[in-house]
Amino acid sequence: MKETEDVLRALTNVRNAIPERLKDGRRHEPGDERPSQLLLADDDLDVVLEEFDEKVVLDSLEQVTAEVSSAVNVAEGRLLAHALKIYYAAEELSRDPAHSHLIPIVEGLRRTFEEEYGYPIPEL
Repeated sequence: MKETEDVLRALTNVRNAIPERLKDGRRHEPGDERPSQLLLADDDLDVVLEEFDEKVVLDSLEQVTAEVSSAVNVAEGRLLAHALKIYYAAEELSRDPAHSHLIPIVEGLRRTFEEEYGYPIPEL
């Protein structure tokens, strides 16, 4: 922020150094072809700095949000991969009559997956 403030102050000083006889008295809006459009009056500096600070904070928040969202997606993917390994193991075991008690559990897992994801559990 210090560097940004210094640059904006320098631009303001340059603007203020322009001889009055060379100024046309108009405030040049963005899109105006005059070079002075980038220079600020002293009273505009605080507003610009505040907006810049807000933009920096918002950009940082967006970046952190994207990073957290990405981390959550990776964690969910890993969790799903582990859960599917457990499902496949339980499904295989349920075929053995000695583990037939797993059949309702496997069916419940399959049903829950389909309700959550909208498609059947992928085959191995």
